[in-house]
Amino acid sequence: PSLPFSLLPPLFPFSLPRSPSPSLLPSFLLPLETMEGGVLALLLIYCACSSLMLILNKLAVHHIGAPAFVTLLQFACTTLAVQVGKIMGWLEADDFEWAKVKHFCIYVLAFSGGTWSNMRVLMDSNVETVIVFRACAPLAVCVFDYLFHKRAMPNLRSAFAMLLIMAGAANYVLHDHSFLVGGAAAYFWVFVWFGLLIFQLTYAKYLVSSLGLKSAWTAVLYTNCLSMIPTAIIGISGSDAERLRNVHWTPQ
Repeated sequence: PSLPFSLLPPLFPFSLPRSPSPSLLPSFLLPLETMEGGVLALLLIYCACSSLMLILNKLAVHHIGAPAFVTLLQFACTTLAVQVGKIMGWLEADDFEWAKVKHFCIYVLAFSGGTWSNMRVLMDSNVETVIVFRACAPLAVCVFDYLFHKRAMPNLRSAFAMLLIMAGAANYVLHDHSFLVGGAAAYFWVFVWFGLLIFQLTYAKYLVSSLGLKSAWTAVLYTNCLSMIPTAIIGISGSDAERLRNVHWTPQ
């Protein structure tokens, strides 16, 4: 959750060969034929990283039981990685300037709260629940993009595809054991995380495109570094400290 997709283009500026004949693809795969090879490669890399991170987070919070602690470690490692890359000249990022940092204050609260609530969802639910609700996010984001970023609404085919995903999500919820037993209350942290996620995806576009940042690495540096403060407060005020005292650490 710490590395947004916008970071990948500077790392993989290559292009993959395109198939010479679109007619060889099924009709539902034709959009892939018109997609730039580099973009398609980035999508595949993002999917692989996102799915792997979801599984690792699930394992981490399952064995440690301290979501704020796990999240704080991720923020710290990401901040350190960006700073080292900046010092070594491998990437370009702005320094901490209040004129830019102040715009991240609200976003950081939503980001840290969203990441922590995502960990809580992984503690209380299965991975499939996160995947299903995450897949529904574009349907909500496209509406806010239209309202706040003046972007066009999805065409009929895209809208139908997203509505189909939403119908599948609704069917999953209606047949989920947790929902059948606990009702909507069982999805409390899911709804909290989903609401914060939508805000992040909408507001982050303004931060990256309207503040004159040197690169997307600046947003990563600001977000992860500043998010350590509210995440630490959440961990201290919660039960993370007590749970960490009961964890038996081993080298394996």
